[in-house]
Amino acid sequence: DLTAAEYDQLLTWLGGPTRSLALLYKSVRDGYSFGDMLAKVESASGLAFVVRKDQYLHGCFVGDRLQLPTKAAAPTKFADAAAQVAPPEYREYDCPVWLFSLSGHFDKPTKIPLPPHVQGIRVASREGGVPLWWGKAKISVTHDEYIHFGWDDPKQSENLQSMLHFIPKDDTPPAYRGEVDEDGDAVLGGTLHFMADSLEILHVT
Repeated sequence: DLTAAEYDQLLTWLGGPTRSLALLYKSVRDGYSFGDMLAKVESASGLAFVVRKDQYLHGCFVGDRLQLPTKAAAPTKFADAAAQVAPPEYREYDCPVWLFSLSGHFDKPTKIPLPPHVQGIRVASREGGVPLWWGKAKISVTHDEYIHFGWDDPKQSENLQSMLHFIPKDDTPPAYRGEVDEDGDAVLGGTLHFMADSLEILHVT
């Protein structure tokens, strides 16, 4: 759970004391799968994903709801049935996104703004996965694929705590003191791929 100071810091980044945070999903309480999470988050919009791994506490804010792919139209006698019945594997859309570190990467809690052109998200269908530069995931945050939940290779993992997360060095604040990979990119979980200790999703109102 977040400490009072960590909770207050998130609220400060989100607009201050006029805002509030409600815990919708906690992996160690509600289950680790994509379906477990969707049952708790439902259509809530404005979501803070908080990831804990060892001494690291970090995450992202997504300023929209999780939009799953819409089902394809039913087949007609004039079209190929197989082509119309198969639903899209994922949905991609623009929305406000920024990252944050509450501990383990900087000398103090730090909000990490992102360029407008990378702000967006891809959400898989219940059965599918989001194809990435390496492997697949259930949720991929930013159009440039910075943070992935339910990641594995070659096929996505149903465990959302299986993650792949990095920030390109050009988007990493100069005060960063955490681990980096061989390319100098920040790896906020200590390594590029990691199994988180917990994942929480909070609704911002």
